[in-house]
Amino acid sequence: MNLSVLVRGSDDLRIFSCLESIDVADCDVVATITPNEQIESELARRGVRYVITPKGNPAVTTEAGLKLCHFSKVLLMDSDCLFFPGVISRMVELSHEADIVRPNIDFEAIDFSSYATRLARNFQYNYLGFVYEPGLLINRDTVIPAVGGYIFSRFAPHTPDGEFDFRVRKTKLRVKTASEKTIRHVALPFSRHLVSYWRYGRSEASRMIYLKQDVLRDVLRGLPYRYRNLLSRSYPLATALIIPVCDIVYLFSISVHLLFPSRLKEVDR
Repeated sequence: MNLSVLVRGSDDLRIFSCLESIDVADCDVVATITPNEQIESELARRGVRYVITPKGNPAVTTEAGLKLCHFSKVLLMDSDCLFFPGVISRMVELSHEADIVRPNIDFEAIDFSSYATRLARNFQYNYLGFVYEPGLLINRDTVIPAVGGYIFSRFAPHTPDGEFDFRVRKTKLRVKTASEKTIRHVALPFSRHLVSYWRYGRSEASRMIYLKQDVLRDVLRGLPYRYRNLLSRSYPLATALIIPVCDIVYLFSISVHLLFPSRLKEVDR
């Protein structure tokens, strides 16, 4: 199978459960981690190639891992997710007719807080068919020339897939979505979800300053459609209450980081 699976793990020991969920024996497996002797030793024992990357910029981490991948087709995965049985092979089948295969993510919910996160992310990941990851399969041979010569930008540290989607939408790349659930994402407390949205706002401000992409204009223009979509479809009422909270955090973060760009200085390194 001409496929590389790239698992981004930082210092997360769950990376081994993720690796064990890979149920195709003939794929190329690569991991990215931050310095951790225990993880490094176990990856070496398992014969998994890895690269050590700095913490805090998933875009840089991904790009470092991509350099180790042998094949054009790369499946991007995170250590806090698991593949469902058989889905890797079926995603590869879909990739024969597509340049990008979108995942279908099952967000685990174990309590009220993580259920709120599940509602929010189910809406966001299905909204307008964005090219989000983890679980995204990309054919680099066709995608990279079409989107400007790179997959993820370090100037979109916490929204690399959103910035990638921004460029994909300007191309004629073929995008397909897996109809079945492909990966399971570990339960996330809603507080952590909101922290993510704060980081997303920071990342979007970085895109506006360094990449000259007018993200805020596009976000504001899209709000009417976003809320019509939210209110007109069969989403739970709780979703309609949760999404505005997420959007307020997101927009406030963009504003703060545009007003105080010095907060972005660590991005430009």
